Amino acid sequence: MATFNWTYVSDNSEQYQVGLVHGEQEGHVLIHVNGKIVTIDFNVRESKTYSFFLGHELCRIEFDQRGKAGTYYDFKIDRKVDTPLNQARKQRERKHLRQSLALVGGILGLMLLVVVLARLAGPDNPQEIIAAQLAEASNRAIAVVQVKLGNGKPSISYAFEADGKPVQVDFNYERSFEVLRGQVLPLASGDEFFVRYLPDNPRINLIDFNAPSRSQLERYRERVVQTHARLHPEIPRDLAACEVEAAYTAAGTDGLADVLYQEETASANPVNNKLTYGRLIRSVAYRSYIEAQCWPDAN
Repeated sequence: MATFNWTYVSDNSEQYQVGLVHGEQEGHVLIHVNGKIVTIDFNVRESKTYSFFLGHELCRIEFDQRGKAGTYYDFKIDRKVDTPLNQARKQRERKHLRQSLALVGGILGLMLLVVVLARLAGPDNPQEIIAAQLAEASNRAIAVVQVKLGNGKPSISYAFEADGKPVQVDFNYERSFEVLRGQVLPLASGDEFFVRYLPDNPRINLIDFNAPSRSQLERYRERVVQTHARLHPEIPRDLAACEVEAAYTAAGTDGLADVLYQEETASANPVNNKLTYGRLIRSVAYRSYIEAQCWPDAN
């Protein structure tokens, strides 16, 4: 059972204690504010958003259910939806903006021009900036990943050696959540991927989760073979392994993910599921490998 608590203090200093209880097996959800129940929902099996007011403020609790990757929870204040409080905020912001523009005038215009030129001159995404620096000259190493999924808030870190010295990189919650949500194959502690870094400053580095080490690729294959063999006990293990290799030959790591999630529904995993697995095993590349390598005596 997942239990979370948030404290929200409004603009007029009113304090609210928001609590959530989620029975992950039954799927029942209970949300309470200052000890008073505001929402009860039953048999929640998919991602969902609950909205309610704290005073005049519209709030949201979001569930993001990623199948075997777990469920993530987030509490947000919606400052964009059209409510009387947000309308008052926008009017106040527009008033302050007009006053600021009248006060600073040309200076602000010059600053905005500088900012626009700077943005046009190069990328403003930190990952893109680092990638641009590393494109000029970089070394490569193997990084070992650590994954923690406690309290519904994931955290990812990785470590590697640069010239014999250890380098540790810790992602914040937002970056960790982004990485886990974008991974085709699930991450686990001890997984290895290639990282590029500046020789004179290894703290400037970038890990590529689409570039597993050779040993990591073997780990992926073995995990998928174990799952495939468990789901198909009627076939020998060596045939299960050959079918997994056919999937990798036909579609790379995305093919491995199709095999791994072959029983998932599209709602639980929109990227790799029963439908994508069916398309994979009907593909020409997959069937050609199967006939040539897995069933050679049949030819």
